[in-house]
Amino acid sequence: MIATGFVATISPQPISYIWYIVSCAAYLAVAYMLLNQYRIEAERNHPKSKQVFRKLVTVHLVLWTLYPVVWILGTEGFSVFAQGTETMFFTLLDLASKVGFGFLSLNTLHNIEQAREQRREPISTSM
Repeated sequence: MIATGFVATISPQPISYIWYIVSCAAYLAVAYMLLNQYRIEAERNHPKSKQVFRKLVTVHLVLWTLYPVVWILGTEGFSVFAQGTETMFFTLLDLASKVGFGFLSLNTLHNIEQAREQRREPISTSM
């Protein structure tokens, strides 16, 4: 997916659009696996974390869906916006999809661990 996106960027048009379609097809395959096979497996193995998994997958898919949109609207595609705007969008997407998603998943893990610890604590009785 990333490799074919790179090849699309360095290829002349209209060949770049063929690589763009190949890259989008690879992304759709990954999205399909996340939404179907991996989701079912995660819900079966960790039923209490079903909502957490769905939230993380949704954030991941929304952010990663924006990459091909920016590419096709940017200078390599239809040139709807300028190089500086395209670079800004890719930088923001990189920050949100990598750093932001990392913080979100770490915070989610922290919340799961806290909930687990609260269930383990014995109930104190006052006498």
